[in-house]
Amino acid sequence: MPNSASVSACPTTPRTAPTTAGQFPTGSPTPTLSSTPPPPGHWAGHLAERHRILARSLADRGHTLANFPPAWARPLGNPPPTSAPRRRHAWAATAALVELWRTRHIITGTPGLGPRPNDPNDAAAWDGLAPGCAP
Repeated sequence: MPNSASVSACPTTPRTAPTTAGQFPTGSPTPTLSSTPPPPGHWAGHLAERHRILARSLADRGHTLANFPPAWARPLGNPPPTSAPRRRHAWAATAALVELWRTRHIITGTPGLGPRPNDPNDAAAWDGLAPGCAP
């Protein structure tokens, strides 16, 4: 993990994250991927198609962001030139994921990812994106 100076453009103050308290009856186990049975066979193709559509949409959005980088993307650095397609694609993918993060967590007044959330699952996702947020 980079030191705090290298991600200074991405705020590090904790933020209260949404909780799932009260969504499941007391004493009932919380569903997890490991305890959830696989989907019926006819759903496999449907889910794979959804995955393809979402991945394509994310890639398209990332490339739009690379062509017209918004102010919040400054912590990502400048998009690489089109002459470096792998680096540009990586930048675009990161920018699209950061934009989704910002939308989901209602980050509006600060560049980058915003504050690190307290929720362990959200914090793990934030930690995965934070290294790409440093210029």
